[in-house]
Amino acid sequence: MKDLYLTDSVRKLDVLAKKDDVISKLKKSHKFTHFANLIMTQLLECMDDQEKCYILCKRYINLMDYLFEISDDKIYTQSLHLSDYRKVKLLVDELKESLEKRYQALFREPVPQSPTNAVPPATKMEIGDAQIFKDKFIIPRDLFHILQKEQNFLLVDIRSQADFNNCRISSKHGTIINIPGDLIVPGLSANTLGQRLDNSLKSIWEKRDQFDIIILMDSDTQKYNFVGSKIERLRSFIVEWDTLRSYKQEPVVLNGGLREYVEWYPSSVDNSQAFLNQTNLEIDELLDLDSIIYPESGSTKQMNLKLHDLNTVNIETRTKNDLELVEDTNGNYKFESEGNLPQDSLISKVDPSSDQTVSKIPEPDASFPPLFEGEQLPQQKPEVPDVDMNLDIKKILKGDKAALLNEARKTKPRYDIGEPQEKGDKRRERPEDTKGSSPREKEPRLKEPSYPDRFVFSKPAPPTIDRSFKPVPLIGEGFTGLRNVKNICYMNGLLQCLKVIPILKSLYVTTERYISYTTRTPPKLNFHFAQVLRELWGGTYQKPKVFLIQEFKDRICEFAPMYDRNTHEDCFEFFMFLFNALSEDCAVDLPRLKMMTESEKAWYGHLQGRTSFLVDNFYYQLKNTKFCCNCKKVNLSFETDSTLMLPVATRTSHLRDMIAEYLRESRLTDFSCSNCKSTGTIINKKDLVVEPEVLVIVLKRYIANSDGTFRKNEVEVGFPLYDLQFGKYRYNLYGVVQHSGGMQFGHYYASALLNDKKGTWVLFNDESISIHPSPVNELPQIKSGAAGFFYVRNK
Repeated sequence: MKDLYLTDSVRKLDVLAKKDDVISKLKKSHKFTHFANLIMTQLLECMDDQEKCYILCKRYINLMDYLFEISDDKIYTQSLHLSDYRKVKLLVDELKESLEKRYQALFREPVPQSPTNAVPPATKMEIGDAQIFKDKFIIPRDLFHILQKEQNFLLVDIRSQADFNNCRISSKHGTIINIPGDLIVPGLSANTLGQRLDNSLKSIWEKRDQFDIIILMDSDTQKYNFVGSKIERLRSFIVEWDTLRSYKQEPVVLNGGLREYVEWYPSSVDNSQAFLNQTNLEIDELLDLDSIIYPESGSTKQMNLKLHDLNTVNIETRTKNDLELVEDTNGNYKFESEGNLPQDSLISKVDPSSDQTVSKIPEPDASFPPLFEGEQLPQQKPEVPDVDMNLDIKKILKGDKAALLNEARKTKPRYDIGEPQEKGDKRRERPEDTKGSSPREKEPRLKEPSYPDRFVFSKPAPPTIDRSFKPVPLIGEGFTGLRNVKNICYMNGLLQCLKVIPILKSLYVTTERYISYTTRTPPKLNFHFAQVLRELWGGTYQKPKVFLIQEFKDRICEFAPMYDRNTHEDCFEFFMFLFNALSEDCAVDLPRLKMMTESEKAWYGHLQGRTSFLVDNFYYQLKNTKFCCNCKKVNLSFETDSTLMLPVATRTSHLRDMIAEYLRESRLTDFSCSNCKSTGTIINKKDLVVEPEVLVIVLKRYIANSDGTFRKNEVEVGFPLYDLQFGKYRYNLYGVVQHSGGMQFGHYYASALLNDKKGTWVLFNDESISIHPSPVNELPQIKSGAAGFFYVRNK
């Protein structure tokens, strides 16, 4: 824990938190978000400095309060930042309590001056009060501004002397010196480093603590490769090993080095064109653009969109180019594979500040067994020439840019026809894993899809932001009613059933995984739907709640004005509208396969090449096989839908019998065959091809009269609570939507399973909430009033 050094009270810390008002300088919302993320990163890095962390937390809270106030879509903004905001507020309370105790203890008990508690002499640099830069890294704009001022600064360039003389930053003010990176070796201090400098630089280096700021730079060092670099080593000489020196501020580093600065301000750099040309030549040589084989004109080769092929690895290329022989810290040589590295890390592999040396792999021994036959390779250590450890470290570690470029030239493949291949330039082979497993066993297995074979829903990549520190949202018991304003009972009843479906509860309520599935920016309805479901789970049995979904309804009416008429609407028509809107927010492309079965073509055509996790869990597919009794021709067709529509008989029936009747083989008369062009009898057979995770059943209770009007069939329909057979799976009931009244008017309400372990069924009639005293499938009012069911596959 760092000692207190800024103020003597929490009140003064609050004043410091408001002193640097950045809110007035930002005008666009994305800049607010970017700045908030920077503050969050900094406060997490300085948790041991309670005063600084408290100031950053207060600034973060002030910034987010203002962002929530001015945001056009508050729900979307809160869904992104609300968890971090709550965590920071809790952290502020903890810091405030701890700081108050520390301030009281510091000023209540002064430490007497005695030889036992005398302050030891400083071993590190002392920092003054006035600081020019607040961060360890600065951007080119910061350096350009300080170059224009009459500021007493010291700019230290650690590139080689030849590069420094060829291209350098020009300035009328300040002091610019060159300390070659070869002089910056481990074990030095700032004083011993000064003894190695030329006489012309020693006098400047001795006055280093008289400058307002020291700026360090090299060719291209950035934040991600700063640790372990020579510029980081030089900074540690000044910060940690420069005794009896008092600095106004710790040295700062130019992020991106001279390469980044030249791109921003080329006119303020002497001979910038030579630097850019040299950089481009090195990039071209490393990328080897001339070796790319372009497709011939007229080529009709199509893309293979199978996800299995997209995720597989080219074994032949991997065995030739994947291994590197490198030396570890103990002087031993070992194989290292780069096959699992992302492409973004290739740049870091050729970083000039790296001290790694890449050596050629020796020619594979002929005794190696063939690849991928399941046998374990012998543990053979390659022959490596002896290295004299007493040699100069610069001769052993060829980590500079020239060595890497030479190595790239040696290993670059040759494509000249007829040119003899150099001896020893054989392509390298990759040894098998020690366990003898095949490479295909190493590949991640894709989850078996619930829809036709080879159609796999590809989940979007998880966000790069670490969300492990976010608190889990508080979840109640689900005893929350909904107000019925302007005839929205059809929405209320449907939402009460949707909230208890386990997959929706897991995505939207207990976790925030729905954010990673959202692909449309900004989403149309996904974040509003998540807020409603969380509100519906907020109430408890002891303290039930009542909620109005006015904001959710207003959002729907923005792009669906028909729901703004405040009239009686069909509940399951609204379900299909809501389902489509949420699916569009989370839609991804399905691969278009070159070879597709009839089932896959029907699935792909119905979804128009787009899918989502909702489609993945709610859709089913039926295959209709029509057999013509006249010409014996078989005709196939497919039904793909998210709801199973079942007609209700005029007598009492059961849901199991209705499903069996719907799937039963039937004979159709007066059917016109497209093959023989005759009208006759066909046999229609239905087979279930794809079973859904969530089975939505809608009862067709309205019967057409002869005069064109409709009447409602209120006959009782029995239904099971558990083990409803549909295809090869069994389903359990989680929700029932009920309706009373007719087609033009009526009222919707719902019964939902809030606790599947205890079997607690609750009736939600708008604001009214009551527990069913007996099983819902035994109540006659539910049997006669049921309009639809929500079943979930039994695991």
